[in-house]
Amino acid sequence: MKKKRYCVMCAGENILDFGLREKQSVCPHCGAILRFKQSIFGKKTISAQRPTEEDDNTVITVQYKSPKGVANHARV
Repeated sequence: MKKKRYCVMCAGENILDFGLREKQSVCPHCGAILRFKQSIFGKKTISAQRPTEEDDNTVITVQYKSPKGVANHARV
């Protein structure tokens, strides 16, 4: 399932193909290594690590769950 998500290092837009197995991609904007997956309960996890050329070994992990049925509750 391809979704548009943003890099947690530079906020650049990426198209990621979420699945149950962890996948890896490189952000075209900042070169960060993105690892992402989706659990069977719908939680999406994105981890970003700076490129190996830099001395900084920072890893940022973001986990979120998209609410279901938001469009149904927004009716006026």
